[in-house]
Amino acid sequence: MRTIRVFTVTFIAFALLLLAGCGGGSSAAPVNPPPKKGPTDLMDMSASATYLGFHGGLYENAALNMPADHLTAGTVALGKVQPLAKNGAPDPTNGKIVFLGFGMSHVFYEFGDFVAAIQGNPLVNQATMVPVNGGQLGKTACFWTVTSGSPSCDPPDPVPPCNAASSNAYDIVRDCYLTPAGVSEKQVQVAWLKEADKEPAVNGLHSLCNPAQPNCTDDDTTDAMHYERLLGEILRAAKIRYPNLQQVFISSRSYGGYATIPLNPEPFAFENGFAVKWAIQAQIDQARNQTIDPVAGDLDYVGGKVPWVSWGPYLWADGTNPRSDGLVWCDGQPGPPCNGEADFRADDHTHPSPEGQAKVTQLLLKFFMNSPLTPWFRP
Repeated sequence: MRTIRVFTVTFIAFALLLLAGCGGGSSAAPVNPPPKKGPTDLMDMSASATYLGFHGGLYENAALNMPADHLTAGTVALGKVQPLAKNGAPDPTNGKIVFLGFGMSHVFYEFGDFVAAIQGNPLVNQATMVPVNGGQLGKTACFWTVTSGSPSCDPPDPVPPCNAASSNAYDIVRDCYLTPAGVSEKQVQVAWLKEADKEPAVNGLHSLCNPAQPNCTDDDTTDAMHYERLLGEILRAAKIRYPNLQQVFISSRSYGGYATIPLNPEPFAFENGFAVKWAIQAQIDQARNQTIDPVAGDLDYVGGKVPWVSWGPYLWADGTNPRSDGLVWCDGQPGPPCNGEADFRADDHTHPSPEGQAKVTQLLLKFFMNSPLTPWFRP
């Protein structure tokens, strides 16, 4: 578990520089010069390397693979995934396993592309698995923390995409996506989640503190810790709305260094990965020592407070600087490794373009086709 530390930083100058590059949502000239080399992605950080004092890796001890006890717990959760009828009763003949993608607009675009790509694929379970895209435009992390009604989020709720019972994110999933697909909330058993705080710098949140500078506290005003807290709230809310939800695979943000809007630029996009890592570790630690993490809150999957959680595919790479598996994020740069590829929309350089969506689809497909904890995805 990470510790909460007090450091200092000359934050005003940093925030001004960050906001100066965020502008509005207009189609400014492409921000496509090769970006300055940024931090090393979590996957490629060595065991001794740190970012502002925090170790990398996806799991404890800078590891890429989950610890054995959490894998065992995930196997137990997997054993509960089975075809269910609409009322939640086991139905091996006609039942379904709903695989829900939920979260912000990136999920709407990326999981939508993924669902379209796997339709009819003979290597994917077409018989009992029903993938449902519950991603919603404008529904950043705050909106998924309450099971009914409207949370106190900024901005006000976006207009629902259908005649839903309310603007609550879970009501919209039910009324606009699950019901039209012929399935129910009680059939949702596995999920992919990707989220972020909206406009952290605009809304008073700061990046992780630099231990070399004075007067900055890593607390709930730190975006990564604020998002970790919201992740815990989201997981508890999701378990209430989806009582048979057993597994949630979480991905952090992809690269935000080209952004021309303040939605979630760097370094917030990179540091989003620490929030995911800390939330997962909080569940691991709670299972071991029965101590509830003070930031993420109660993540007890044995007692049914939340589903079992782990990493999905890790999506962040440092722009055109390839990570060890070759992943890069491009913004139209003419030379290698991009050769004109533009992974982000020209109007904001933040949301994925069709090329960017396809890149995430391939990462999702590789993950769910190969994970020992997702046999329900395969025939």
